[in-house]
Amino acid sequence: MMHSTLYWGTTVTLLFDPWTTNSYTSYFLALLLCSLTAASFHFIEAQRLKLNRSVHSALVESRKGVRLVLAALVGVESAIGYVLMLCMMSFNGGVLVAVVVGGAVGYLLFRGRDWEPVSWISRDLMIS
Repeated sequence: MMHSTLYWGTTVTLLFDPWTTNSYTSYFLALLLCSLTAASFHFIEAQRLKLNRSVHSALVESRKGVRLVLAALVGVESAIGYVLMLCMMSFNGGVLVAVVVGGAVGYLLFRGRDWEPVSWISRDLMIS
C-alpha cells in the first residue's frame, strides 16, 4: 500500500515492489542501507571536490580525462541523490530519519574538515 502521509511502521516498500520489508530484521537492514547510501553521497562529493582542487592547484596534462572523471562523479552523485529522494517518498518516518542521520554522519566523516567561513559574512558580524 502506498502512503501519502508520513507514517511509522516496519512495513515499507522502497523503490520497487519486490523490496518490501516484512520483519524487523528486513526493516533494519533497509534503514541501514538508506543510511549508508546517504553517507556515500558525501563520500563521493568529497572525492570529487578533492580531485577538482588538485586539478586547479597542479598542472595536469590530461585535463580531458580528469573532466570526464569529474563528470562521471557528478552523475553518480545525482543518481544517489535521486535514489535517496525516491526512498524518502515512501513516506516512512524511519526511512526519513535514516537518510537524514546517514547524510549528517557522512558529512561529518567525509566533509567535516572542509569547513570554511562564508566569505560574504562581514568581519564585523563574526566579531560581535
